[in-house]
Amino acid sequence: MSAVVSVVIPVHNGEKYLRECLDTVVGQTLKELEIICVNDGSTDGSLAILEEYAARDARVKIVSQEASNAGHARNTGLAETTGKYLSFLDADDWFELDMLQSMVSLAKETDADVVFCKAATFNQKTGVQSTKSFSLKERLVPKGKVFSFADIREDAFQFCRTAAWDKLYKASFVKAEGLQFQEQPRMNDCFFSTMANVRARKMAVCNKTFIHYRINTGTSITSISPDIAYPCTLNTFGKLQKAMRPEELSLVEKSWKNFVLKNVVNEIATFSEDIAYRYYTLLKQNDFGLKGMKGSEIYDRFLYHMYDKYLDKDWTEESFKVAFADYLKEYRAKKKQANWKKSLGGLVCLLRSHSLASLLRQFRNSR
Repeated sequence: MSAVVSVVIPVHNGEKYLRECLDTVVGQTLKELEIICVNDGSTDGSLAILEEYAARDARVKIVSQEASNAGHARNTGLAETTGKYLSFLDADDWFELDMLQSMVSLAKETDADVVFCKAATFNQKTGVQSTKSFSLKERLVPKGKVFSFADIREDAFQFCRTAAWDKLYKASFVKAEGLQFQEQPRMNDCFFSTMANVRARKMAVCNKTFIHYRINTGTSITSISPDIAYPCTLNTFGKLQKAMRPEELSLVEKSWKNFVLKNVVNEIATFSEDIAYRYYTLLKQNDFGLKGMKGSEIYDRFLYHMYDKYLDKDWTEESFKVAFADYLKEYRAKKKQANWKKSLGGLVCLLRSHSLASLLRQFRNSR
């Protein structure tokens, strides 16, 4: 049986959630699959679980390698694929069972190089599963047709997440473009997925939530030490900027600048002052076009204010650390205000959706 879809799953010490992940792949309504599991130097029971599944399902293939990173593992799996379409899944997440059949159907109907779906979060600590997609901003996508980067030039970097797991890729397109994952500790799929969006002739959206993204597990690549992880985002942006042709970058320049701006301003606030200074130093070595952005180019004036006031300056290490303390104070105050407004908005929506009598009944019942 030839594979319609090759599913690549990097696995590094993923035994806790691996069975649930694999069950949602082998149980897909689309049966013509090859499931390539890359055992990335696991030291727990992951390999034994993979061997158990491979023993009872010939579609499951295991490739083992020394521990590296998810990007390297994905590239290893990618090299083994033979399917007409490609899908990527992390070992702690899971698919809806009709996902691949639905996405392949749309890919064939539209001849799309990339098909998107929606993803929702599952909070491992609280057990709360979101019903709201966080991966795709449908309001930014042209309705009722296939589209390309040129059709969404002002939102080209804003309309979706830069992950690979909520997308289906035409294999011939990926191979023709020579797309690879960055082999770095984190943010290793941003280059792959973004360049696929840039180069795709046609993209299409499957308007269903098919991916469940597990958060607060304590084991994801987002948990990697900042000492190791801090350069990854800026390295990715540098590689993207070099890879895009001048005409491609010019087409989406406004979207690109705001994409970099948002990530830089938010990310540096997550670091200690020592790591933040290293990040700031690396940022100063790159020209992402942020300096002197015009008012008409700026999507979020607060973000640009923070960049212009604190990051686009020539600080010594000592003066930077003083300025960074002010940065965090101003940034956190703004975030607190935004969270308060969000909570207030949620309360207003609740009041609008319930009659006064209904709210009174709920209040009495809660006493």
